Amino acid sequence: PKDWPARSAQLKQIMQHYETGYMLPTDGITVSLEVTKPQSGYAAAADAGAAQVTVYKDGVAAAHKINISFFLPDPVSSGFVPGRKGYPVVFTPSTNVGGSFNLAAAYGIATVGINVRDIDSGDNETGSYVANGRAGVVNDIFNLVAMMPDASRTAYSAGLVDGRWLPPYINSPGDPNAPSLMMSQTWGISRVLDALQAESAKPAAERLINVDVLKSAITGVSRLGKLALVVGAFEPRIAVVNPVTSGSGGVVIDRFHSAAVNRR
Repeated sequence: PKDWPARSAQLKQIMQHYETGYMLPTDGITVSLEVTKPQSGYAAAADAGAAQVTVYKDGVAAAHKINISFFLPDPVSSGFVPGRKGYPVVFTPSTNVGGSFNLAAAYGIATVGINVRDIDSGDNETGSYVANGRAGVVNDIFNLVAMMPDASRTAYSAGLVDGRWLPPYINSPGDPNAPSLMMSQTWGISRVLDALQAESAKPAAERLINVDVLKSAITGVSRLGKLALVVGAFEPRIAVVNPVTSGSGGVVIDRFHSAAVNRR
């Protein structure tokens, strides 16, 4: 255990160098939170609230805002009351409100859905090229597209270039330290946590969304399961990481019952 902090830092460097690109800085970055639709009840699909997080660089707001949904438990029917800093919370990389929101609420856990395409609209696992549509908050602030090569590519390129693995690039110019889609979206998710953590420092009656980001989990399915892994690796405030069917390059299911597979 005593070696883990150093080993963790080493693993993060390895991941950034070989796969994800480097985490963007936070110098001069501030955030604000605005609720656009208050939670109106305790039926998730109909009653969930909506909000927007605005990210600023040196006081100048990004053109895009990060849309989030939120659903807090009913303190009466669930029997759970929020802790001193708010309800424990599970984050999902989508604002679609489904049955999982109700399920979490039944156990006294809030849910916050984050529209990661508002952060970075790319649609590829690690893709970092112009044709991948890299628009959103991160590009507004850092001009991300200017770092990208023009050539398009598959999700996973192969081989070393000058002794270095460069998944965002094949043989076209670009910044090898530029963040991949998942690292870019991770940076933006951290800004949402900043906004919610600032709320938890206020008196409970003044909080716009009453959640405790230090008692939090993140989950996602398929590519967003891979994103959950990256967020968990680079965002220390997330306590539990639960990727679902994250597939190739993610966490595979290695123990299960299937008669057909077992026969083969």
